[in-house]
Amino acid sequence: MKIFPFCSILIVLYYTNVRGRLILQSSQVSTRAVDLTLVSGSNGEDVVSACIQKLENLGVFSSDFGLMKRIAYVESNFGTNFTSKEAARGIWQISSAIETRFQETSTQFQLSDVINAIGLNFGPDLVDFNNYNFTIPLHAAVAARLYMELLLSSAVPGSVSDQATWWVANYNAGGSISTFTAQVAAFEAANNCTNQETDLWFCIDGSGSIGSTNFQTSKDFVDQVASSFNIDPSEVRTGMSVYSSAVNLVSYFNQHTTNTDFTSAVSSALYPSGGTQTGLAITDVVSNGFRQRNGARPLSQGVPRVLIVLTDGHSGDDVTAPAANAHASGITVFAIGIGSGIDQNEINEIASDPDSQHAYTVADFSSLITYLKNTLLQQACTVSAAIPDSTDVSVGVQPGNAYYGSIQVAISGFVTISFDVTSAVTSSGIVFLGTLPNPSAAFHVSSVQLVAGFVATVSINSSGTQRSRRSVNNSKTPKTGTTTIYLSMVSDGSSNLNVNMKAIATPTASETTSTATSTFNIDAVGGLIGGLVFIAAIVGTLFWVRMKKSRITPYPFILENQQTSSPDIGIKEDALIEIEKVRNTLRTIVSADFASSISIHSTKCLNEAISAAEILNIPENELLEAKTLLVTCKNKTNELQRIKEDLHNALTENDLNKTVNALAYAESCDYLLSWNPDDVELQKLLQRAKATLIEKSMLENAEAESQKDQLRAILLEDLENDADKNIILQDIIAFEAVLPSPLEQNSNDLDIIDKAKTNFRRKLKACLQTALQEACAEREITRIESVLAEIDGPVTSKHLKEDLNDEVFSLKIYNARELIKQLQELEKMRLTVLSLEQPLISEIRSYSAPPSGVNAVMAATFVLLGENESKLKEWQSIQVLVGKLGKDALKRRIINCKASDITKSSAKTAYNYIKGHVHEEVAIESKAAAVFLAWCETILREVNDRQGKED
Repeated sequence: MKIFPFCSILIVLYYTNVRGRLILQSSQVSTRAVDLTLVSGSNGEDVVSACIQKLENLGVFSSDFGLMKRIAYVESNFGTNFTSKEAARGIWQISSAIETRFQETSTQFQLSDVINAIGLNFGPDLVDFNNYNFTIPLHAAVAARLYMELLLSSAVPGSVSDQATWWVANYNAGGSISTFTAQVAAFEAANNCTNQETDLWFCIDGSGSIGSTNFQTSKDFVDQVASSFNIDPSEVRTGMSVYSSAVNLVSYFNQHTTNTDFTSAVSSALYPSGGTQTGLAITDVVSNGFRQRNGARPLSQGVPRVLIVLTDGHSGDDVTAPAANAHASGITVFAIGIGSGIDQNEINEIASDPDSQHAYTVADFSSLITYLKNTLLQQACTVSAAIPDSTDVSVGVQPGNAYYGSIQVAISGFVTISFDVTSAVTSSGIVFLGTLPNPSAAFHVSSVQLVAGFVATVSINSSGTQRSRRSVNNSKTPKTGTTTIYLSMVSDGSSNLNVNMKAIATPTASETTSTATSTFNIDAVGGLIGGLVFIAAIVGTLFWVRMKKSRITPYPFILENQQTSSPDIGIKEDALIEIEKVRNTLRTIVSADFASSISIHSTKCLNEAISAAEILNIPENELLEAKTLLVTCKNKTNELQRIKEDLHNALTENDLNKTVNALAYAESCDYLLSWNPDDVELQKLLQRAKATLIEKSMLENAEAESQKDQLRAILLEDLENDADKNIILQDIIAFEAVLPSPLEQNSNDLDIIDKAKTNFRRKLKACLQTALQEACAEREITRIESVLAEIDGPVTSKHLKEDLNDEVFSLKIYNARELIKQLQELEKMRLTVLSLEQPLISEIRSYSAPPSGVNAVMAATFVLLGENESKLKEWQSIQVLVGKLGKDALKRRIINCKASDITKSSAKTAYNYIKGHVHEEVAIESKAAAVFLAWCETILREVNDRQGKED
């Protein structure tokens, strides 16, 4: 017993400071579940979203394309504005007419599966439709959704305009279509997430059944959805592939990193035709698309991964395994089926759960943009990022914003999540945890307050969190053998909230949670409720003092005297008095719920007290809580033994990965490590494991250094051999990727990088200048535009920013752009000549004594076309040429006339003919002659530029 107060003091000291970090206080953890969807008068967007989440999780409704949320906003601003409305009708304003029709649904056979699912999941009260209280949000939501289901025999209208029309016709006869669309547009525009970090990949069907027209519509849909986001390496990254019998890459995440570039890539995607191998396409996206080498961000950055799959028919290969692999890889999949040939079960299999949020069908390709664009944009805002097991994940949340995450845990598993707030003292926030996506202040199982400088650790037993879909219809087998814990992190401070998260899952929690009575068992592992621990220490110390003063050996004394054949009555009375003290102490401990603060030593005392109480025939009901507490203590002892076994096995097998996992789990269970602070064996195992990891870190550093040396040598060799500029650029990118942070880079490596970049810039500039010069010399518009596009592209803009301001280079670029205008003008004039009608040309021929302007222009025209000047001195000769050639032949000769074929003397003669004649005056005399004059002037300018002279 002397060790009892000593252990109590140790506990207090240990939980006052752990590794120099402040510990989470008990006031910052709430294990109380909150569900405002069942609280009368609750309102707000979070409440509405929670109601919709609950309904969609039933698995019996198809997608409502956002209609439920839009009605809640337009009718009552999510229950915050009942001006000219009846508050008693709730958030969705269930009118008496709607209420009557809603109550009829209880007798509708086609809705029996839906009603059964509501009763099984929400309880019998929710299927008693005659006793609904619409001020309770979930009651109003169920009524509105069942009313919609009753009226909409086919799919819910998808576009906002169609929904507005349906709303006025069936829901609010006094409403206005324009009011509905305007309010929805304003709300959704103010609540978009176009710059939220996301890795977004489009995988579109290019099979033979699509057709080129529908394929173009698919590309337009991709372009419009992608264009709604801010495509940038630090914000939204986009990728795309087209599949048929094979998979064709359009863009990796790191290839087209601006909106303009990605739009251009989508536009250039070719229609392959062929079969439909959707499973192959999904496998390719997972294996090649979402890879760091191709621009995908690592899961440790906490960025949501989104895949949108478009298909118009049944896949020729299996999609189940590829889709499951995509889901397990942390990718949220939206599956879109188009047309009547789709397999709905296949669409559901491809899509992430729940299907009502991720599986969509539309009648035809023209409905893609109309119905799905806005819906997908809204859904993308709330996608949860997959948080990998045993990996540090760093996220930043701006004030007023939220971050959504999800953690996969084995059914009946156990997960520990730590939150380390690393940002400024002015930052703070809160984490909501739940079993449905996007838990919020309105609906969550538990919450943790985040404060700068504090570390919060939450332990969760996932037993019971896997809610089966108990609906008769539309149910399907879960896609993985896991359950999902969802979290929402909200910043409520004045500055960005930066948090390092780490989730460590174990396959089973059977040993540590055998006494659990709720879905979530939350321990503030970082703090272990310091105040209560301190009280426990005081109680233990006082109890020890009282026992010492009484000079009565406690529980062993009672056991010993109870076994004698003739026990002394006085001694027994003393023992009974002492036992009553123990009983009072036990009641105090149990009532304070000190299960998490008792050490392995005080467990022995607890065990002895229970044994003594049983010998004295203390009623069993008085010992029930103490025995439950003892079971918890024994479970902790068993779990501690398992930690030691895991560490021992990992070290014996020399398995680094197992060692990492075992050590990480051990360190996450601070409350277990303090359970027996005198365990020398455990301390040695921890020290050996840490030493092993240090050795591993040294090996990894050596490997990284070796790789850096190899890449440095390759770069230097290519520089020495004057390699091609593209090879140099690849070397630079590869070498920079393995360099440490800028503060840790050495000057030698920086000098090599600078030298390589200078080499690359020089070659790039020379290459572009040569290409531009050659293109301008050939006078080919397409080639000139191609070179200018490369100059304006991201690589040139990044590496030749200063060189582009070079006076000589910039002048060449300017001249090239002017040349394009000139060539385009010449082409325009040729097309104008082509458009001349026969009467206008016949008018020229009809002159017997033409005006001087007409005569001069036609003479100049035929000189440029290669006719002998001596034949053109008489007008009659010109008339003969016009008549001989005819309209079509004359046009052909003009179209085929090239400036390079015109001699200097012919150009000079033609110029002398038209010199002094003004376009406007010639047009009065003959419209056709005015067109020929404009053509002569344009081609003479081209000839003059080619010859490098000015007349």
